[in-house]
Amino acid sequence: MIREERTVFLTLLTFIVYAGLQWLEKGAFLFPFPLNEVTLVVIFIYILVVNRNAITTIFWIYGSVLLFKLLSQQFFWTLFLSHETLEIFFATLWTDIFYICYGLSFLCFSYLYLSARKKKNFILFFCICVGCFIVGLVINEAILELVSLFSIIVYGYRLKPNRIIQAQLVLFLVLEMGKQLMLIY
Repeated sequence: MIREERTVFLTLLTFIVYAGLQWLEKGAFLFPFPLNEVTLVVIFIYILVVNRNAITTIFWIYGSVLLFKLLSQQFFWTLFLSHETLEIFFATLWTDIFYICYGLSFLCFSYLYLSARKKKNFILFFCICVGCFIVGLVINEAILELVSLFSIIVYGYRLKPNRIIQAQLVLFLVLEMGKQLMLIY
């Protein structure tokens, strides 16, 4: 297990233990979902610093996906803006613009990540990924975004993945699944 995979594993273990303890104490599955995006960006920056010599373009595009996802979350802005400023800020379209940028950068990332290993199934997985992601964004259904992310992970795993990005994608998927599980329970 490489260093990045250990980091992802420890992060997931921490979140799952926290959620499990909350379930035992309060009877509800409480995943610390507002911290998902912050955690993803912190892990990305850590891996960026550790692997500064092996960074490729696809890694920077994945970083833009995480950054725009973070900036599109209202929780993030509550850490920096006062209550009055938040009301004005949320009345504008900035979080929506960041969410659209997140969608576009995710589509760019998925194309570059999947096309790096062009095989026979590339078009199929890319169509599944893009279709589910766009429909999920339009109807605001996160389950379809998870299907899109899962298809990228499966395709990448089958064809000798970039283990650094693959570990972060697994972290992204599990954290988003935890958010959805919390909504169910």
